Amino acid sequence: MKLLFVILDGAGDAPSALETARTPHLDEIAQRSKGGMLFPIKGVAPESDQAMMALLGYSPYTYYTGRGPLEAYDAGVRFGEGDIVFRGNFSVIKNGIITEPSVEITEDVNAKLCALLNEKLDMTGVKFQTTKGYRFALVLSRRGLSSAVQNTHPGYAVIKNRVSTALEERTGAAPRICEPLDGSLEAKKTADLVNEITARVSTILQDNPTANYILLRGAGDSLPELPPAQGKWCMLADSHADATIGKLAGMHVHKKPESNAELAKKVVSLYLYDSVCVQIKSPDKYSHRKDFQGKVKALEEIDRDFFSVVKNIPGITIAITADHATSSALGAHTKDSVPICITSKKPDGTRRLSETACRKGSLGELDGSAMMETINKIENE
Repeated sequence: MKLLFVILDGAGDAPSALETARTPHLDEIAQRSKGGMLFPIKGVAPESDQAMMALLGYSPYTYYTGRGPLEAYDAGVRFGEGDIVFRGNFSVIKNGIITEPSVEITEDVNAKLCALLNEKLDMTGVKFQTTKGYRFALVLSRRGLSSAVQNTHPGYAVIKNRVSTALEERTGAAPRICEPLDGSLEAKKTADLVNEITARVSTILQDNPTANYILLRGAGDSLPELPPAQGKWCMLADSHADATIGKLAGMHVHKKPESNAELAKKVVSLYLYDSVCVQIKSPDKYSHRKDFQGKVKALEEIDRDFFSVVKNIPGITIAITADHATSSALGAHTKDSVPICITSKKPDGTRRLSETACRKGSLGELDGSAMMETINKIENE
């Protein structure tokens, strides 16, 4: 193994969870590194899959085709040419306001909800399929549709080339009406169909104690065509969308162990790969719950059980960053830059992986698309 690239999902924050957390092993890695700050996608509060694409060197504005197909593909959901695929959340609405944008349910409950909706809706070319937790894929298999439609999830808005930005309006906002993003008849037809489905689902689920609404986002009609990653890569990712990006880039995608300790053992075992990319979701999860102390604890657990082990892998470069900042105060992704550190033969005096420490680092301020190039330069010092 030459490179271990660790992406701490949503680790950036203000106030800083990275600065608050006690992370001696991560500090040790940072002290062997060059530090800096990174905008995963400048000017955007990105979704994780778009940021992952950028950090691996693929411009989302060129390659991204929507979150729906990415999540569906790795989850085993089948869709064909011309189908429109959405990522969906089972959620809770009260008096027209979203109180829970993502309900905590098991996949068994999710599967039963999808089966109920497929039975009760009985709409030709409309299918709900469970993916993970509260998430599902909605596949529209009708002629004359378009993926050029806006999200109904109030927390994310499509802005350009299917790339979206996160908004503060997650909890406590009204859901959006689906609207066409261009003037085509196909986009209008799709938006009208989505609004009809949403209204009918709301009626079917109105008395359901678990979830009574759906939020849709990330419409897409195809998978990205990514140039192959250079060298032999392995990816360990928490999300279906990120795993799909790895597969489409020609990486070997392995099942990610649940615990940080088992994850560390898994990474150590992958020594025959040139590069290993690891995504760790837990910091982001607590941010969305507005649980700052939970986020701090998650970072400390990652440090204790994961970085304590991988810091000792000999002869490799370790690069660590976040795919975006997630505000524990807002419960939403933000446009803020995130800290990075890359181990180097010529460390620059960076003391910690934190916003304050890395802002003083020699790498300065980078765009996400420059991450791989920067790693390569440091590896060749």
